Amino acid sequence: MADDPGPAADLAEVGSRLFAAVFAGPVGTLLAASQASVAAEDAGCGCGCASRRTRPAGPAALGDPLRSGPGPFRGPGRGLPVLRYLALPRSRSALPVKPPLRVLAVLASPASLPALDVEREWQAIQEALADLVADGKFVLERLVSPTLDALQQRLLGEPVHILHFIGHGVFDEAGQAGALAFADARGRPHLVRGDDLAKLLRNHPAVRLAYLNACEGALAAGVGLHRRGAGAGARGAPAAVAMQAEISDPGAIELARTFYSALAAGRPVDAALTQARVALSAAGSQEWAIPVLFSRSPDNRLFDIRQVLPTPDCPYPGMVPFSEAQRELFFGRDREIEEATARLRQHPSWRSSAHRAAASRR
Repeated sequence: MADDPGPAADLAEVGSRLFAAVFAGPVGTLLAASQASVAAEDAGCGCGCASRRTRPAGPAALGDPLRSGPGPFRGPGRGLPVLRYLALPRSRSALPVKPPLRVLAVLASPASLPALDVEREWQAIQEALADLVADGKFVLERLVSPTLDALQQRLLGEPVHILHFIGHGVFDEAGQAGALAFADARGRPHLVRGDDLAKLLRNHPAVRLAYLNACEGALAAGVGLHRRGAGAGARGAPAAVAMQAEISDPGAIELARTFYSALAAGRPVDAALTQARVALSAAGSQEWAIPVLFSRSPDNRLFDIRQVLPTPDCPYPGMVPFSEAQRELFFGRDREIEEATARLRQHPSWRSSAHRAAASRR
């Protein structure tokens, strides 16, 4: 891309330039044809962008979603969710899970780094998920100590589905690696590289998403999930949502609320992020371009939400099903009972049960 236009540049201009650079010539023609084909079927279309560049020129250069397709700038939309996708020979299918989804929040503000108001941040995420928690769709838990050791110990307990990190992110120019700033036992910074965090998460298959609300968190996620060679780090959580620039408190609350609501409804992670981007854009905020999605899930469905239907109260407490031995207690339905019994005897499970019962009486 040409010289960085700066964070205050008009997003439409940035999007137009980015689109012209990426989708020029035959690539743009193929994209237009694909969109037309999908539109005719009234289905969504995803676009995966893979880049070898791990250090962008600036916030605008990371604006993957700044243009949604050929023609005038349209902003975020359902028709073309944009993500950074890594194709791997082995992928994970959606995790069957009954609500609630469990979110583990890690809030880290170690000494010697700019202080974060972690209590305000904690209140913000509680506010964002309040309705979902009240509806029984999510459980929000805060890690007691924001250390890597505490995270490792917690992941050994009850399954965690989403890791939500709030803190600082840094990028090591020399090592070309992004890292998240956890704390050590003394409260000092403990920089955990993105690929090291991915190595930890890969041992806990229930963790399907890392949500990183940290400056340069996109770099930590990108390097960890997308390092060339698809090494150990690429086998971490199937998806990561990260911020490529600082986001305001109101923007972060609306983003998390809308994103998690869509995820709880069974939406794929790319569609859930698109919904959140649309919500921010509709409110007149340009912060919709800040979150980015890294995914290595082929269909971006992280969870197979299994609805739990309530068990109706028994009108007769203590009532149990009747057995065939009690058939004589029924009167006036002899023909119907004979037909039902005959049908049951034809069922394989009936025959196997009868065989086991006969064997036990011998």
